[in-house]
Amino acid sequence: MVTLVLWGVPNAGKTTLFNRLTGQRSSVVNYPGSTVDVAYAPLRDHADVMLVDLPGVVTGVPEDDATDLATTALTHLDAWVPGALGKPSAMVGVVDATQCVHHVALLKPYLDRGYPMIIVLTMMDEAKKKGLRVNVDGLADAIGCPVFPQERYDRPHSGMIVALATVARGSHAPRVSTPITRNELQVAHEWANAQVAACITQASIPPRWDWDRFFLHPVGGFMGFVGGMAMLFSLLLYAAAPFMDMVGALFDGLAQWVGIGVPPGWIRDGLTQGIIPGLASVLVFVPQIFLLFWGIGVLESSGYLARSAVLVDKPLSLIGLNGRSFVPLLSGCACAIPAILATRSIPHKRVRWLTIMAIPLMQCSARLPVYGVLLAALSHQPLVAGVGLTGIYVGSVMIAAVVVALANRYVSPSTSGDFMIQLPSWRMPDWVYLVRHSMRKTREFIKRAGPIIMIISVGLWAASAINVAGQPVMHHVGQWMAPIFAPMGLDWRVGVAVLISFAAREVFVSALAVLVPESVMGIGPSILSPAAIMGLIVFFMVSMQCGATVAVIKHETQSLRFAVALLGGYVSLGYGLAVLMRMVMG
Repeated sequence: MVTLVLWGVPNAGKTTLFNRLTGQRSSVVNYPGSTVDVAYAPLRDHADVMLVDLPGVVTGVPEDDATDLATTALTHLDAWVPGALGKPSAMVGVVDATQCVHHVALLKPYLDRGYPMIIVLTMMDEAKKKGLRVNVDGLADAIGCPVFPQERYDRPHSGMIVALATVARGSHAPRVSTPITRNELQVAHEWANAQVAACITQASIPPRWDWDRFFLHPVGGFMGFVGGMAMLFSLLLYAAAPFMDMVGALFDGLAQWVGIGVPPGWIRDGLTQGIIPGLASVLVFVPQIFLLFWGIGVLESSGYLARSAVLVDKPLSLIGLNGRSFVPLLSGCACAIPAILATRSIPHKRVRWLTIMAIPLMQCSARLPVYGVLLAALSHQPLVAGVGLTGIYVGSVMIAAVVVALANRYVSPSTSGDFMIQLPSWRMPDWVYLVRHSMRKTREFIKRAGPIIMIISVGLWAASAINVAGQPVMHHVGQWMAPIFAPMGLDWRVGVAVLISFAAREVFVSALAVLVPESVMGIGPSILSPAAIMGLIVFFMVSMQCGATVAVIKHETQSLRFAVALLGGYVSLGYGLAVLMRMVMG
């Protein structure tokens, strides 16, 4: 198989180029080291040429999992791409035109090793805004390989695609696969400063406001960060409300239509009392989940996320983490699984394990339906619910900080490692891509949660409809479990819903809709007291109710003991805090 590998620094536009050269829609994250898996797809109009998107590398010297994976793929590509040879046919060097000298210097060692290469200059529009003029022909002569300029929003032209396919098919040059050394990189940078810099001219441009003066300011930057997060959480409630009402009305109409059109019997009861209420109780929160993915995407693609990492590096270092931990932690607000995978970019094992320890305490999208019901039970005012949701996220961060600080203090010597980052330029997000990306992530959520919700909803309805000794089966189960949840102040039906939520957090809402139909629009005081509701919120904030997360932690740390300890520890901590909350609030 003929293969082309995309090689470049994170945030140079590598994955965006991959998507446009192949027609795929892989994830684009505007932060170093976030993409650590290998994606591959046929080159557009050339099905025999396989394009491979490798993780971005910062130096080329293996120092973390992402760089190690990328450098290993240059000699063992067949381990990731079925049918490929061990070494790629050619390389596509992705170079950000605004940082041309540094990026070309990282490619020079591979040119010296005989790798056939084509360089694509991305972000040409950004370079023009900064007054940079790149002599493309002169750069190609200096480097010794073809160079193609690429505007950010333009599709790759046919000439570039044909050249990529031609180089890949016709490359038979021997390649040396010895590791790159830091001394070799130093020599390459000296060469680039002399040869590549001569092909770039700087035109005078009118002075512009430097936004980093505010967003990286020790005080103003933190104020902006907190304000931005509060706006995001408020957006989840206010902007999503009309769409949530539409989804709720759609399911209400569906239930009425089924109730009228289906003859009486267990099929109609199973649909109207099991499947439809169960699905409605979770899918009504899909607009909020979409907005969460969209909001995080805006932070990533605009360049703000990298600046936030710089901003929080010092506070994180106080508890044993560093700026590299920030993106996995923030990603945990969408889903813990990709967030844990993103920790591969952290070179220090101890910092990586501490970050993994904190991620389950971040509030993932699966918890949003739970908080929507519980906060509505406390207050029907959107402003109060918005403040409450912000408090949940802030509180979870504080709990995570305490847990990680204690682990860092008593488990191993305190050191957070070095944190280096190359800040990207401020950029206007690609709004069309963000909508598509958010829709894809939302569809994944529905596909993952939908089957589980249907199965559990039908099972709960059946357990509620089938009687044993004059009582429904679910009543017997609930009474048996009641002593466990009594200290939390939970009704036995709510306790059963909590137990079932260990299959998936969002199932709590659908289970509650089946067991307690009047709870669909909020739990009434006749079911739970405000103190019990607050304790239940704390329990869901802390408890790790996700089997997939446990499995990924075990895989990434290669330690079953660590994964089981986190599961047991967080469930116990959540239970204890919930009981304490109920006792304190009376």
